[in-house]
Amino acid sequence: APIAPGCRYSKRRPPGGEVWRERAFEIVLDGAWVTGVFDRVVIARAPDGRINGVCVYDFKTDRVEDETQLAGSIGRHETQLNIYRRVAAAMTGVPAESVRCELVFTFSQRSVPVPAR
Repeated sequence: APIAPGCRYSKRRPPGGEVWRERAFEIVLDGAWVTGVFDRVVIARAPDGRINGVCVYDFKTDRVEDETQLAGSIGRHETQLNIYRRVAAAMTGVPAESVRCELVFTFSQRSVPVPAR
């Protein structure tokens, strides 16, 4: 299946925006120390420099060949992506609800959005 719409996964940097690749982070969320590494974060900016979109992509090598496997894989990774959503929000200064997250399955070349929880 093709890459799904939503964050519009692309290897290109958006005009006027920025891309973080393999960016490590350390942050305290809800009193707990959280460390991790973003695979890819795309930050889109308006002409005046304000952030008008943030999307976190997390690449997975899971073999996802049908909808049942896809649902299981999303379930396994959903908590991680929602933590990444909160971290990206804190690092960019945008509300967590406005940060979009996608799992990108490299085996099937498929991208799926992860709902905010």
